[in-house]
Amino acid sequence: MAKNKIHWYDYSKTIGGIVASGFVVLTSSFFIGHTIEEANAVENSKEYHETATLINNEVFKEAYDAYNKYIELIAQAIKNSDMNNSSMEVFVAYKNMEENGWISLGDEFNYGTSDFEPIGNMGISVVLGEGVCRNQAFNLFKVFDSLGYESGVLYGHVYSDVPSDENPHAVTFVRDGKKVFLYDPTNKTVFLRDVWGHFVSIDDENIKFNPSMYIDNQFNYLEDNLPVHLYFGEDYGSKITYDTRRNRAQQKVDELGDYYAIYEAVYLKHYEEQIAAEKDQYDAIVEQILSTKGEEAVQVKIY
Repeated sequence: MAKNKIHWYDYSKTIGGIVASGFVVLTSSFFIGHTIEEANAVENSKEYHETATLINNEVFKEAYDAYNKYIELIAQAIKNSDMNNSSMEVFVAYKNMEENGWISLGDEFNYGTSDFEPIGNMGISVVLGEGVCRNQAFNLFKVFDSLGYESGVLYGHVYSDVPSDENPHAVTFVRDGKKVFLYDPTNKTVFLRDVWGHFVSIDDENIKFNPSMYIDNQFNYLEDNLPVHLYFGEDYGSKITYDTRRNRAQQKVDELGDYYAIYEAVYLKHYEEQIAAEKDQYDAIVEQILSTKGEEAVQVKIY
C-alpha cells in the first residue's frame, strides 16, 4: 500500500491534547475502612483484590481516561492505514501491532500473568507489555468496539482433537455482517463455526474452541463489567476463503511497520507512560493499606 494514502491527524485538538507530565490522582483525601476481622477472614491474594476494588473507582479515573484515549488512538491508526475494510483486516493490523510491541510500553509484549487489572479494564495489562488471554481478548474487543463493530469477550475452552484436552481460554467475538468470527489474539488465529456447532481454527482443523457461559472464580469479580455473550455464527463459510483474506490483509499490513512505530511514539507513548505511572501509585496504595491491616481503619491520602 502506498504510504501517501496515510493521513496524519492533530490529536492535540481532537482528544484533548497531550497532558503535562506528572498527574494528580485526587485533590483531597479519602478513607478506606479495613477492620481486623475482615483482614483475618481472607487470604492475602483475595484481600489484595478486594482492597484494590475499593480504591479503583476513585484512584483510577485518570487511568481509565488514558486507556480510553489509547484505544481510540489505536482504532484511528487502523483507520488511517486503510485496514478497516473488514473485521479480518482489523484483526491482522492489531495482531501486527501487538506482535511488534507498537501498542505496549517499551515496544515489547510478553505473554505472562499481569498483576494490574483494574476493574473493567483488563486490557491495561497489554498497555504495560504483559498479560494472558483474557487481557489480550479484552484489549482487542475495545479496539473493535471503538471502530463500531458488535464485539465482546467470550470465555470458553480451547482443545485439540478431543474435548478432554481442553484448557480455559478467552477470545474476542465479532459479528461482521451475518457471520460471527472468533478472533484469538493470543494464538494469532481465527475460529469459524462448523456444521457441528464447533469453532474451528482456520490454521489447524484439529484445534477447536468451545464457547461457554461458565465463568470460574477467577473472573467472578469482573463479570458485571464485561460484555460476555455466547454467539454462534450463522454460516461456517470456507476456511480457504477466509485464510486467503487474512493473507491478503497481512500483505497490506507488512508495509506499515514504520508507520505504526512512528505512530506509537507520537500518539500512544504518552498514555502508555501515564498508565504505567498510575500502576505504581496503585501498588503503593494497596501495599500501604495491607501493611496496616492490624488497625481499626486506615487513612489513605492521595494528592
